[in-house]
Amino acid sequence: MEHSRHMKHWKVAAALGAALSARLLCADDLSFKAGALTAEGINGYLAKKHYKAKASPLNSSGQAFLAAGQKFDIDPALIVAISGQETSFATRTCTTDNAWNWFWQGPCPRSPFDNYEQGINTVSKFLRKNYINRGYNTIPLIRKKYCTAPVKNGIVCPGWITNVTLFRDQLKGLPIPAPAPGQPAEPGAPTSSSKPYLWIIAAAIAVLLALGGWLLGRRSRPA
Repeated sequence: MEHSRHMKHWKVAAALGAALSARLLCADDLSFKAGALTAEGINGYLAKKHYKAKASPLNSSGQAFLAAGQKFDIDPALIVAISGQETSFATRTCTTDNAWNWFWQGPCPRSPFDNYEQGINTVSKFLRKNYINRGYNTIPLIRKKYCTAPVKNGIVCPGWITNVTLFRDQLKGLPIPAPAPGQPAEPGAPTSSSKPYLWIIAAAIAVLLALGGWLLGRRSRPA
């Protein structure tokens, strides 16, 4: 009886390891992390972004990105990255101070913001409230709701996922994934949002949990 009970614990541990591994591999952590970014770091990243001769007008908004991220528990790098994909970091906007093509009052040009700080706060708030909190908690899932056109060769918003992932990871200093074998990368973007280091973490957790369960089972065997 005791042996059967410990074997059950081993199976539970193994199942938990598998579930946690899947969670790590399939979901992005889009919450705010204190100390992960600085206002100076965000400003420095945006200062390098230009379209033709126009510099990004967001290049002094680092503190606003951080404050909104902390207030609404959302990764500021995600908000910066979406601006990069949608308007080349606010260098190609279709309405006033809207770097995200956030059509809150109908299509452009009827959706301006009073200033970029208002836009940062609005997008941060509603990405948390209407996207992440409702299950759109990875960049690919956010794309499904955020961008539905254009469609080219059967691909919806080509480049959206890969570019947002690229800009987010660049800003955070994360490793940039290589193109998948046999799949050419889009210009300036990875072809996958997977991160190799997550496989290592997930595998380690699964092994440790399984090993713990095995040791429990071994201790319960009759002498």
